[in-house]
Amino acid sequence: MTHRIATDLRVQRTLRIAGLVALLICTIIWIGTDQQSGWLYRGGFAVYALLSAAVLTAALLPAGPVRTLLGSPPLRILGLLSYGVYLYHWPVFLWIDRHLTGLDGLALFTVRFGITMGLAIISYRFIELPVRRGEPLFGSRPIRLVPWVAGSVAAAVIAITITAPKPLIDFAAAQAELQHATATLAQPRGSTEPLTSGPPRPRIAVFGDSTAMLTSVGLRNYLLASGRADYAGGWTQLGCGISRYGDRRDAKDEGPVSDECNRWDDFWTEQLRAGQPNLALVQVGPWEVVDRRLPGDKTWRSLGDPRYDDYLLNEMLHAVDVLSANGAQVMWLTLPHLGAPPGEDPLKLRGPGADPRRADRFNELLRQLPALRPNRVRVIELAAWLESTGEDARLRPDGVHFSDRTAYEVSERWLVDQLITGFSEDWTARQREELARRAEEDLPDARVLWVGDSSALGFALGMHNYAKLEGGFAVGNISRIGCGIGRGGWRKDRDRQEPIPADCEPFTTLYPREVAATKPDLVFVMTGFWDVTDRKLPGDDHWRAPGDPVYDEYLQREFAEASDLLHEQGATVVWFTYPHIDLGKDETPPRSYPVNDPARIDRQNQIIRELAESRSWIKVIDLASYAQTLPGGEFDPWYRPDGVHFSATGAEQVFRDWLKGEVMSIYRARLAGDRG
Repeated sequence: MTHRIATDLRVQRTLRIAGLVALLICTIIWIGTDQQSGWLYRGGFAVYALLSAAVLTAALLPAGPVRTLLGSPPLRILGLLSYGVYLYHWPVFLWIDRHLTGLDGLALFTVRFGITMGLAIISYRFIELPVRRGEPLFGSRPIRLVPWVAGSVAAAVIAITITAPKPLIDFAAAQAELQHATATLAQPRGSTEPLTSGPPRPRIAVFGDSTAMLTSVGLRNYLLASGRADYAGGWTQLGCGISRYGDRRDAKDEGPVSDECNRWDDFWTEQLRAGQPNLALVQVGPWEVVDRRLPGDKTWRSLGDPRYDDYLLNEMLHAVDVLSANGAQVMWLTLPHLGAPPGEDPLKLRGPGADPRRADRFNELLRQLPALRPNRVRVIELAAWLESTGEDARLRPDGVHFSDRTAYEVSERWLVDQLITGFSEDWTARQREELARRAEEDLPDARVLWVGDSSALGFALGMHNYAKLEGGFAVGNISRIGCGIGRGGWRKDRDRQEPIPADCEPFTTLYPREVAATKPDLVFVMTGFWDVTDRKLPGDDHWRAPGDPVYDEYLQREFAEASDLLHEQGATVVWFTYPHIDLGKDETPPRSYPVNDPARIDRQNQIIRELAESRSWIKVIDLASYAQTLPGGEFDPWYRPDGVHFSATGAEQVFRDWLKGEVMSIYRARLAGDRG
């Protein structure tokens, strides 16, 4: 056979065509097939092996398109480095993900590939070549390095396992967190005291201009060394104060405020979402005390001018509103007088902004904020403390900024004490305010039980996390990972077909038992993916989905029976509409599946609304419509990182921003009905 391949031109021509077709099919498989696809495990890998053999055979021929393609310089280099690429790509692709880099799709693949190739080149040059040639490796015979290499590999595996990024949504951890809460919900109703006995651990993020940037470096290093609080990032930028738009001038420059500085509130919001701080520290000033020409105004103004003062105060209030929107406590440092390095005149170096009266007026405006935003912002008197030390020239060597070293010293000597004490006092004041409000309304904690699939689980944990800090709710959960409402039959999970898992306990026994044990006021039902993916119903040979009359009738029956069982003890049953789904967006490359058809979720949401019309004790919360108002739309990656579920932090933010009001409206109506 080998002789015929080497001498028979017709055989060679056939093999060239077969190899090219096989290579094309392999390329399609690489791009379009998920590793979990069921057909791969039912003969697919055997077919792929035959295709690979055809490609290899065509590549061995003296000439042909496959040999030309695979013999191109980039692929030859890749083949030379293939062992290292194979060895290193797994930890790199595991470690370098979109959560770490903020990248996705092709951009993320490019970064991963670049790092992998760099490691493979180093490995080839300094490890593989010496071993192949029998040369000493790092000055020693290769056999002597075996124990060190084995130990290093083991250590690397352990390190990668420990430090690899957490999954986008850790459902198992969420379920474990809620088990204790559900057991607590089953206990008799207690008082309206918050669920926490003291303030949480501070998570500090820093926002502002270059003064904040230098302060944050020392603060972060001190927090890491002392462990007294957590550092949660923030956004600081050279040249960006909080006064947006218009023009500004100092001793050196004159010009418009940059687009980047005009968008600080967007950048702050992004970092608040990412870091989830409960304490936001602000430091600005040098750019607020320079001369300013406001939008639509031809006159240069500065602090002390009523028009500029009013403008700046509104910018300050906007900053507080942005930072406190997610519940963070805002702390703002007063502005010390602007100085200069030793031997220089501040006014000549920095211009009129160095006039001490401007910094004083800035601080006067700043001190108005606590009265205008009660229990949301505290002023930290950095200017007064710095003056009291008599060490300003040393601590701020350029007269404006701390150095890395002195910022650490200031954090250790004074700043962190101020932040932690102020945070504790403000948190306690806010708790008292919340208790007073609830006492005035005479509202006991709402007892809430979540039911559904993993979509409900994320919201249950988000609401539970909110309640731990703010009180007002006791949250339980019987939602199940991988278990929708509809029972029985088969379903599709991406490309895999599977029976409904046995651990999705029939709700005819689960719901009455858990509702009787927990006695909730409100039962929240949320279902997404599992009730709109392809289903083969019991006794049916056809795959169906919402929009199919047979499946719609089945879903109506299942939703109605579940609702009736959840209401048997008198609870108000609250169904949630669900946003559209984008399953596969987190795959590389991104994919789409039939379950992503918007008509499926729309039909399920319609069935939910029709159900509520037939039973007065069912309420509907329209999460689907609210999701479309999110900053990034209904698929905002911060809220829904995998295109299907809301993360716990995203769900908690939705609860703070909107859902709490919807829930309290339903709860008050229930209490009014009970009392009536």
